[in-house]
Amino acid sequence: MLTKRPRRSMPKVRTGCSTCRTRRIKCDEQRPECRKCVSTGRNCPGYLVPIHQPPAITIYNIPFKVPGSRSDRELLHFYHCKASESLSRFSDSTLWIDFMMQRMQHQPVIRNALVALSSLYKDFLQPGRSCLSGSPQHIVIITKAHKQLRTHLLSRDASPEVALICSLIFYILECLVGNSQQAIWHLDQGLILLQRCQREYPGAVSAPEFGHLMAVFSRLDIHASIFDSERVPVLNIVKSLGFLPTVPDAFVDLSDAEQSLTVMENRLMHHIISSLEHREKAEEEIPSDIIQERHQLKIQFQRLECVIENLLLAVQEEAQNLQRQQRVLLLHIQAMIFHAALLENLCLYSDNTNLTIDANRRFHLALSKIKTLLSSCPESHSTSSNREFTLSTNIIAVLYYICMKTKNHRILKTALSLIQGCSVSTRDGLWDASTAASVVQSLVPCDSHEDDNSEMIKLEDVGAGIVDTSGGLEEAFRLLRIMESSGPEIINIEAA
Repeated sequence: MLTKRPRRSMPKVRTGCSTCRTRRIKCDEQRPECRKCVSTGRNCPGYLVPIHQPPAITIYNIPFKVPGSRSDRELLHFYHCKASESLSRFSDSTLWIDFMMQRMQHQPVIRNALVALSSLYKDFLQPGRSCLSGSPQHIVIITKAHKQLRTHLLSRDASPEVALICSLIFYILECLVGNSQQAIWHLDQGLILLQRCQREYPGAVSAPEFGHLMAVFSRLDIHASIFDSERVPVLNIVKSLGFLPTVPDAFVDLSDAEQSLTVMENRLMHHIISSLEHREKAEEEIPSDIIQERHQLKIQFQRLECVIENLLLAVQEEAQNLQRQQRVLLLHIQAMIFHAALLENLCLYSDNTNLTIDANRRFHLALSKIKTLLSSCPESHSTSSNREFTLSTNIIAVLYYICMKTKNHRILKTALSLIQGCSVSTRDGLWDASTAASVVQSLVPCDSHEDDNSEMIKLEDVGAGIVDTSGGLEEAFRLLRIMESSGPEIINIEAA
């Protein structure tokens, strides 16, 4: 009696043309048409090109064991996969991914703070949630995180590093709910503690992981002073270094370029603030040390722009490294705008119209590069609700600054449209895109012609006493709403 041979199992083939797969036969996958279809006179529709795009994560479950509830672990996984990516957009991700995930495994207070951050961030991404402030649920979440930090600081295991990390997280929590003044308070407390650590724990400060914290705090210090024009940066990097740094001929890596830009931004802001009392004086009445420093700043910013531009040309040859190109492009944009701020300040003391032309040229170039940067961001970065939170790209701040400073209708129109359609960030730290756009639109004169190339009045002059008030963008928005409710003519009276 013949035994029936078992049928040999063959793996299912998922490739091949759809005609062969429908006929359940093996396709030879010849290009452009398979021979099986050609030899039998059938139509070969070709082959689907697989899209190598990671699927959207719908269920968050952290891949390693950490204490806490299932809900907490899901929120921590959400932070690792989504929130940390947004916080480190166009910058080094070491702090937000590697450093934070390591510290939270051993420090419950950091872990709980990250859970709070993830919870608020998920709510922020929901459609229609323009502002989270005033929600009892969010107040409870933030209050609980504060209480846990206070308990930690009273324990024997209290450490300055934990306090610094938590002050950074609390700053983000307040930014998410739109409470800018409370956010700046947390930032300032962290900066004061950072200075104390530099004095009392020089050995710990020299550690690489502390350097990542220092870099983020330094950038946020500048970010906050751009937001609130009356706030002086807490850190004085040049003074703390004890010498006047200069821009090198070339940068070893991107972190060196970011550090050099931060030092120059910090130095410029301290210079502008310290020389405010001489703002209306003639150049011959200004102290010589201020004139000399301004001249040095101009030379160093010219050099910085040149070196970063050379770095940009070099990384553009690395077609496969998009993230690296984006980081350098953002550095170049920021360098140009801070240089333009210096030139705009120099125009107050000089009759040289070339300074104004140079500043306007940088506005135009910066807008062009911002368009390039926004267009390079993959669609996968945007959420279904078209909302995103970043920490310190300064893109919204740069666009708002251009709107306030330009006298050109076309530049104003372009900058405003980029704020309104910003695909990278709905909120960038303290800066809310919709609020910035509303302030700009409220100040644009009704008789403004967008196709008119003639000079217009700067919006910062139209809104004098409003946009430069203490409290930053949100206070300007509040004042404008009050004035608009009283009558549009009030704004013109105030400006006059």
